[in-house]
Amino acid sequence: MSDRFLRYVPAFRIAFAVTLVVVSYLAVTPAEHKLSHLVSDKLNHMAAFLVLAALLDFSFPREEFTLAKAGALLGYGLLIEIVQYFLPFRHFSMLDLAVDALGLAAYALLRPLCHRLPILRERWQGSATRSA
Repeated sequence: MSDRFLRYVPAFRIAFAVTLVVVSYLAVTPAEHKLSHLVSDKLNHMAAFLVLAALLDFSFPREEFTLAKAGALLGYGLLIEIVQYFLPFRHFSMLDLAVDALGLAAYALLRPLCHRLPILRERWQGSATRSA
């Protein structure tokens, strides 16, 4: 991993923290419960956890994206659902948790594409030469 990439780690950590705050806020505020919003709600869940996975992965680049990172985020998703269970304007949803897991899986599947993006390629260049 290049020193140049490591300079960006604090920015990734700040972005991760800000994203956690925003997702947490949105999770505990009243939401519309129209059937037409069901698909968009699930897409929002998937996108949020895909972005959280990427930001967490790049915030701690020395560790691979393993079950530990994914499990921590899925635990966060479960915590959100538990909090929502106690809110009168929200509800607990296993489907939401499943879609959160789908977002994490999507990141894990898309992660190899990051190797091809010039701005992110540096993360793996140093580790590939060191492991050879």
